Amino acid sequence: MAFIGLLLGEQLDFPGEEHQRLSPVDGSSLRPWTEVEPGVLDPLITQLKTLNLSAEADLKARSAALLQLASDLERDSASLARLITMENGCPVAQSVGLQVQSAVALIRSLVEQASEFAFTEERAGARGGKVRIDRLPIGVALGIVPCNVPVFLACLKLTTALLAGCPVVLKPSPENVDSMALFSRYLARMDLPTGAVNLILGGRVLGDHLVRNDVFRKVSFTGSSASGLAVAQLCAQRFARVTLELGGKSSAILLDDVDFTEVKDQLWLAMLQNNGQVCGAQSRVLIPKSRAPELRTALSEMFEDTVVGDPRSPETGVGPVVTAEAANRIRNTCNEASNQGALLLSGTREESQESATVPPRLYEVQDSVAEIWNEELFGPVACLRVYETEDEAVGWANQSRYGLSGSIWSSDTNRALLTAELLETGTVAVNSKKILDFAAPFGGWGQSGIGRELGEDGFRSYLETRTILLP
Repeated sequence: MAFIGLLLGEQLDFPGEEHQRLSPVDGSSLRPWTEVEPGVLDPLITQLKTLNLSAEADLKARSAALLQLASDLERDSASLARLITMENGCPVAQSVGLQVQSAVALIRSLVEQASEFAFTEERAGARGGKVRIDRLPIGVALGIVPCNVPVFLACLKLTTALLAGCPVVLKPSPENVDSMALFSRYLARMDLPTGAVNLILGGRVLGDHLVRNDVFRKVSFTGSSASGLAVAQLCAQRFARVTLELGGKSSAILLDDVDFTEVKDQLWLAMLQNNGQVCGAQSRVLIPKSRAPELRTALSEMFEDTVVGDPRSPETGVGPVVTAEAANRIRNTCNEASNQGALLLSGTREESQESATVPPRLYEVQDSVAEIWNEELFGPVACLRVYETEDEAVGWANQSRYGLSGSIWSSDTNRALLTAELLETGTVAVNSKKILDFAAPFGGWGQSGIGRELGEDGFRSYLETRTILLP
């Protein structure tokens, strides 16, 4: 049976065009999904306007419901992770932690943070008297979730919205129909007012329709920069608040004192985790000229030694990307890179166009002309470039229309920090694959997005502010 979603506590059952989806892993049939006529859902969505959750009132009840969701996810993490592996190719050795356990930890962290968040505060007024500041739920929120880490990002958006007191509708990718069908069962069991959490599966047509709907006073979108621009324009037309977490082309700067053996495992994950299908993947790696031969060889061997194959095997490091079409886009960019002078250090160009698997590729570029240096590929491909000075490396890292993440790799943390402070990007990690922390604001500069998720900044993005001037 086709899956549509969960709205106002009921499984949706509407006629529409049914779509089949094949797994990129083995070509087997995944659960179909139905693209309903978007306007059919409007009367139900409009009912969400009447749902008033309040920011502080019943916060404990919403927190308890979220903690139960976390427990459900933790209990079934292996099953849910396997479904995601079959949908987007994430190797099973990574999928339990990256796809599910990270969501469990996220929920628990945000619940704890919300218990300490000041929804109301008083301060002395600059003109005498007192000032009371109330932070109130903005209203119904829409969360649009991509296919690469569907459960984690769905939990990020729904948890933040609920804790702020906002009913939420999630619109995941149709690439994740099996995992979202299972996920919706957990949502249906949450002890919350009817309509507090909803999920509607659909494609671009549905997403566009929902973003235009004035029921949604806040839109949180994660996806490509091109799609994010369209979302921002639609939200601007009706003065809806919007948070955009978009693409990236992040740089890993290896300083000349780096101990490659010590950081190798973390660096590999930073570059190739989830088959490179990570918005903050470190797809540029900058190495010092003084150690270029050694590090070039070490990086090439790291790519060559990666086990490529069936993501259901625990030995596999890189599996297929989400679709054969996505794989061919990556291949085409790689072929064009070779025509533009990029040197292939590791990987092969001989692959079936029907396969969704792209073996890891490492290129060396001499300048910033090649598209492979400038554009997000969302696959297991990275570019190497040799710098002469750290200032040059920083300049190249900042030479991008994106600014989502970055990383510094060094044996001297203090030295790494000084370099990190020069990067024009939302997050910088030192000797770590991490691109975010649950308690810290996460988002991008430039075309990597606007607004922030996580931490206090994340809660505030779902709250309106009212100031009361007291005598």
